[in-house]
Formats: sequence, C-alpha cells, structure tokens
Amino acid sequence: MKRKTIGIAAVLVSLGAVAGLGGCATTSEIEALRKEVHLANIEARRAREEALAASQLAGKARAAAEEARAMVEANDARIDQLAK
Repeated sequence: MKRKTIGIAAVLVSLGAVAGLGGCATTSEIEALRKEVHLANIEARRAREEALAASQLAGKARAAAEEARAMVEANDARIDQLAK
C-alpha cells in the first residue's frame, strides 16, 4: 500500500511539473526536474526499505518478549508448585 502511494505521489509530482511548465521551460529546467523526481524516488525507496527493516525488527522483538513472558509464567508456576 505504501509503495503504491509513493509511486502515485512521484507520478503526480512529475505530471505537476510538466503541467506547470506550460511549454515555457528550458531543457535544463526539465532535466533539473527529472533529476529532482529521480532523487525523490531514491529517497522514497530508502524510506520504504528502512520501514521494512524496522517492521521486521519489531516482529523479532515481539517474539522475544512473548518468549520471555512464557518463561516467566513457567517459572512462576514452578515456584508456586515448590511453595506448596
């Protein structure tokens, strides 16, 4: 979903740039806009990769927390059993 949104945003920026030019832009201005869009796409790709890595890390942390919680519960049960 995020990837599609970022792609759509890049296309809209490109279309807005072309529409805004209205035939009065020089080749260098068009090239500068293309470069800007290209750099924005690179930045969006990096952000998407960082978000994916963060999501994976969060999943690992969640699994570790669940494992720790299960260990604590098992230890509590053993302690309760020994106390009887």
